[in-house]
Amino acid sequence: MGHWDLVANVIDQLLLREQSKFVKQFREVDDFKRYGTPQLLPILYAPEEQCARLLDYVENMGLDLDLPASLPVNLRDGYETSADTQLSNHPFLRGEGWFNVIFRDYVTARAQSSASTSAEAAKRIRSNVLSAEWKHSPMYAFFSYSLGKSVTGDSSACHSEDLGALYESFKSACETDDRLVTSIGRAGNRLAAAFNIVRGDAAIVGPLHFFTYESTLSITFPRELSYINIWDVPEVILGGDRSSFKFGPGVYIACADLMVSANEIQAYVGRDFSPVLLNIKSLISEGIKIQGDPSDVILICEEYLGFPWSKYQRRLDLGGLAADAREGSALYLEFRRIVLRFKDAKDGEAAVFQPMMDNLVVGTNVRARTVLDYLQDIGCVKLARSMYLLDFASFAKLGISRSQLRDLEKTDAAQKISRDLLKFAKHKSQRAI
Repeated sequence: MGHWDLVANVIDQLLLREQSKFVKQFREVDDFKRYGTPQLLPILYAPEEQCARLLDYVENMGLDLDLPASLPVNLRDGYETSADTQLSNHPFLRGEGWFNVIFRDYVTARAQSSASTSAEAAKRIRSNVLSAEWKHSPMYAFFSYSLGKSVTGDSSACHSEDLGALYESFKSACETDDRLVTSIGRAGNRLAAAFNIVRGDAAIVGPLHFFTYESTLSITFPRELSYINIWDVPEVILGGDRSSFKFGPGVYIACADLMVSANEIQAYVGRDFSPVLLNIKSLISEGIKIQGDPSDVILICEEYLGFPWSKYQRRLDLGGLAADAREGSALYLEFRRIVLRFKDAKDGEAAVFQPMMDNLVVGTNVRARTVLDYLQDIGCVKLARSMYLLDFASFAKLGISRSQLRDLEKTDAAQKISRDLLKFAKHKSQRAI
């Protein structure tokens, strides 16, 4: 990430240079000499204002550009004329378009993260970035991470509705055999997200961590999802202004409300991957068409769903009282997700890279951490060097195969695992107290 921080700093210096040129000229105009004060100079044509004006000029977003807000009324007309003239000669532009995509993505990321950008303007920017017309590049995600970075430098901040655009941007950085592995989960009244680009068994980017602004908990994905874990998110929206939405392999979504705005869902999980698993409380979709084998999608919902979703819906009742049954079911699904992450390594064992498991599969997911602790406690999983190892012999004692786990078969062993996980979670919670 160091070189992206350097690029961001260079672009910032260009914006400051433009501000200096503007201030030097504007302070000499008659209106400023009559109504202006030296205290106004630092806020004139500031970098954030330039970014908003540039974005509005090229992308026609109709943003509120009464900037700076504290400018005296007597200066407004002359200031707007001078700002328009300066903007038309901005080094980030070539004619009426962007000089290059690097400037576009920096300006977009900075405008979104700026405190001077109104909520309505930020909403329009997000809508534009998620639209089918926006051609994504890796720079948007890297600049967003740099510009929103925390004081400690180990995470960045963004609006929850920016996560879908970040996903698309990181995805555009992937080459043919790369995988973008993503996790998003609830952390109090925010969402925690991690993005990691994997090539073979090695991470070449990340994990890069984002925390959303407080009380921003809804996320939208416009085009596709693969290799992603989403848990305890209040609302997930699939599709935007595109007619279809594509699921690749390795998708797990657990949320309260799932909204499908696309007209068609396509599922391509491949022969060697677990199916898409959607664990939701309610589903909103109209006139949807689903392309994919029934074994490619598993839908678990508290309410009965009509056609075509009924074809993919499975009931998962692991017994017990209502509250415990729901928690036991949630723990069992996390158990399934974690176990299926392990890939055969050598005779008698399967393995997964420790940072991948801790940062992306588990992350801030409390249930997932409980399940991993449970597997270690019963001797099924051990940590050796930088790998988590799953012992097949110990796992076999649970009485359930990975294929049964994959297909969510209702077996006596599955019910027992659910009960044991619930007991372990309660015992762990009591010990923490």
